[in-house]
Amino acid sequence: MVVLVGDLIKKSFRDIGALKMNEAPAASEIADALNDLNYILDQWSIESLMVLASIMENFPLTAGKYIYTIGYGQDFNTSKPSKIDNAFIQDALNVRYPCDIIDKGIYDTYEDSLISTARPTEIIYDPGPTQQTSQMGIIYAYPIPDASIVYTLFIGQQKPLTEFSVPTDTVIFQSAYYMALRYSLDEVLWPQYRDDGKPFPPHLKGMKARAMGNIVAMNTRPGTMMVDLPKKSRNAYDIYVGPYSGNYS
Repeated sequence: MVVLVGDLIKKSFRDIGALKMNEAPAASEIADALNDLNYILDQWSIESLMVLASIMENFPLTAGKYIYTIGYGQDFNTSKPSKIDNAFIQDALNVRYPCDIIDKGIYDTYEDSLISTARPTEIIYDPGPTQQTSQMGIIYAYPIPDASIVYTLFIGQQKPLTEFSVPTDTVIFQSAYYMALRYSLDEVLWPQYRDDGKPFPPHLKGMKARAMGNIVAMNTRPGTMMVDLPKKSRNAYDIYVGPYSGNYS
């Protein structure tokens, strides 16, 4: 089913009783509602269960370089992610290696953060301040990649959803999102066009909750539990040491 943004907006105006079936909102009202829809998309972009999956992109690493900016016009030229969900490293032979995502606070405690050995095994993502003239984040690679081989970093990112530009844009979301967009817009438009002091109608609130719940259920991902098996190795996991070489005994 093809759904135009303008048609979705008209549905919302009719849901809240601001228009009758054969009426249409003014151009200025459509433009204002279009902005409201984009505000909704911006909010959903940072809610992981409203996003179906992370977007995987890859970027070459430079020998001796461990700090990379990410954002439009930066070292990694793409939109700045709100979150990096997963990552791995691929070498020139197309062999892939796991890469852990470490918290910046933990990385800052590393005494050997400037060590350059070979393939990075961890990355650290700092999204930067909330308000920036040009949105940019920073990715740190640890250890620092050396010149022995070319490495490529693959990152799965939670990206901002694409905003609507004009009422004739097609809603390209999965069909499950149509009703969630419609009833979310209903709730935003209600206080703007219904000045009688009545609360948002329970039936519309229920429709929105059901639509949002269906999306969350669809996007919920089962967790994977991993257990280290005992082994005779100098690198065997030790509960008294932990992953960051702290002495917990």
